[in-house]
Amino acid sequence: MAKQIWEMTPQDIQDHAVWQFPSWKDDSHDETVICQASQDDALDPNSNIIVRAKFFDANGNEFIGFIHYGLAEVEYSQPNMFVNAKP
Repeated sequence: MAKQIWEMTPQDIQDHAVWQFPSWKDDSHDETVICQASQDDALDPNSNIIVRAKFFDANGNEFIGFIHYGLAEVEYSQPNMFVNAKP
């Protein structure tokens, strides 16, 4: 199942912990399209993936979201969490 990154839902990230941007291995894909990552792609050090993460605020409230894994550039270091089911 492929979708635009902004179409991700909390249920998507709950159901599948690792997603990839297929454009990292095939530049014919739009850079904003994501799909579920296979185990091989998730373990490839060159892949561009996001992984499920849990976040807690100062009051102990828990939020689900994702982080970019393995990419060090500043634009990838920002975590994304769902608030009211929107990233």
